[in-house]
Amino acid sequence: MGKVQRKKGDQILSIALTLAEEEGWSGVTIEKIAKRANLNKGKLLESYPTTKHVVLALMKQVSVEVFDRLDPDDSTEPTKDIIHNALMSRVEVLSKNREAYTSILRSLFFNPRDAIFLYSEIMNIMARTLEIAGVKNTGLLGHLRKKALVAIYLSTLRVWISDDSPDCARTMSFLDKRLQDAEALEGVVQKCERFSRFSRQEV
Repeated sequence: MGKVQRKKGDQILSIALTLAEEEGWSGVTIEKIAKRANLNKGKLLESYPTTKHVVLALMKQVSVEVFDRLDPDDSTEPTKDIIHNALMSRVEVLSKNREAYTSILRSLFFNPRDAIFLYSEIMNIMARTLEIAGVKNTGLLGHLRKKALVAIYLSTLRVWISDDSPDCARTMSFLDKRLQDAEALEGVVQKCERFSRFSRQEV
């Protein structure tokens, strides 16, 4: 985690979430985080040059918790169910600090530059999710799968932000439907690939 020790890093992320809940993410600055953490601003900037880097660290923190909690035995479950469980696990972790993460997400949705900065990490998360589900995530088709899963996850988060249903039932239903659609599309693509290979063999 750079020059900020891991324990202190966790404290800093916790403070960032508290400030996001209190003031809204748009009002959070590195200076405010440093002041609340009783840390020299210059030292904090060495590990978190901008608030974008704080969000990046929060994303990685969520990933550690989510991937640690996934049951290896789930590998026997259908692919869609594994992916559904992985993405809903992320939602469950975010829900622990719902107001803070809602503020952060709304800020990102209206700040394309910050969203672009974080896109690479989101793609890494989806690559890992596909890997856990036993789905190939390399090559052109693998890249398209990752991009499709990013789109599904981000649209699910938009639903979650306004979901006041018990146990995020509306979010869960939305995600399930989107994954069903993706599964159907994947089937069509695979059929087209098999037909293309068969046609080339016939020629």
